[in-house]
Amino acid sequence: MGFVQSNEQRKTSAFILNQTSGARATSNIRGEFSILAKQGDTLVTNLKGHKADTLIYGNQKFIVVNLKPSVINLKEVKITAKKISPEETYENLKEEYKEIYRKGDTKDMIYVSGFPPGIGISIDKIYNALSREGKNARKLQRILTNDYKNNVVDQKFNETLVTNITKLSGIKLKDFMLTNRPSYDFAANATELDLANYILAKVNENPYWK
Repeated sequence: MGFVQSNEQRKTSAFILNQTSGARATSNIRGEFSILAKQGDTLVTNLKGHKADTLIYGNQKFIVVNLKPSVINLKEVKITAKKISPEETYENLKEEYKEIYRKGDTKDMIYVSGFPPGIGISIDKIYNALSREGKNARKLQRILTNDYKNNVVDQKFNETLVTNITKLSGIKLKDFMLTNRPSYDFAANATELDLANYILAKVNENPYWK
């Protein structure tokens, strides 16, 4: 039993390999892992963006793996970057943190199978629904979803658009954007014309913005 951390922060999805026995493990959402090992075994830990860590198991009851971020010095190059959309960012994050979607999955706890049909119960799904680990996984899912929705609104309801329509700037511009921020449901489906009409309506509602 042990946990993986970097800069004093627990790390999920780290891969731990016992090179001696071939046993494998992956750190959970709290950075914890459990792996079979005996004294003298070599444990190697890998995590994307970090240097691999190698340690010799000394029969200790608890293992703490401290990973160091990998630093790569590159020659200067000019790159024309494609702007990543909120949708692409969201899908990339879901792929990177796919473990929380597996651990938080409560769908199809009861299902029909076999012939003649019979009722089955998924023990794993029940555990996901009731365990703290499953609840934490669903909480992180909600955080990722809320971040995605905020990114969609930020992309469409931006300072450039509002300034062009209202001619506001400085503190007044920031106040307008904070006070009149649209909902995700509206922003996600709105065209530029819809947003322009929305902004003009908000300006006309309050003389302060004129």
